[in-house]
Amino acid sequence: MFARDCISVMQNPGASVAAVSEAGQWLMVLLYGGSPTDTLSHLYYSHYYKLLLGHHFQAERLPPSQDSTHCHVLCVHLQLIEWESLGYIALEPCHLGWQSENRILIPIQTDDAVAPDELLKFVRCQCEKDCVSLLCSCRKNCLECVTACSYCHGGENCSNSDRVHLEVSDVDSDTNISTCLCA
Repeated sequence: MFARDCISVMQNPGASVAAVSEAGQWLMVLLYGGSPTDTLSHLYYSHYYKLLLGHHFQAERLPPSQDSTHCHVLCVHLQLIEWESLGYIALEPCHLGWQSENRILIPIQTDDAVAPDELLKFVRCQCEKDCVSLLCSCRKNCLECVTACSYCHGGENCSNSDRVHLEVSDVDSDTNISTCLCA
């Protein structure tokens, strides 16, 4: 498939979801310097190892996953059709990468889990208190609590979240407070 064919599919209001997804994924491969035989998964894998070999790993330079690209491409397709037709062609947003929450359309980021369950058990705590001690698996592994954590959700009340560290460092920037024992 050539780039101009992919663009034609993206601009076609009658294109199927599968065709739009395939065209968008192929365009994403091209944007990240892939060849016509590459897939996003292969490109992600190869970019990941190239970045690991570099001095500074920058996750934002990795290509998106196939699922997040699928969701993104559907949103782009809907916007393209609406802008090109000046709103005269109305497609169903909830079938094209959007969800309705309280009558507000919100783009779907991905349908996949952010990580395998085995990994999430390791990187998220299941504390029932405020994550103060090394019983907190996040703190024990020198990680800050995140939204995926069962009880605290890495929120403002969690003593092991980024928000807490930012507040402490804002008060006194000369003091280096570290609760991680792995350093």
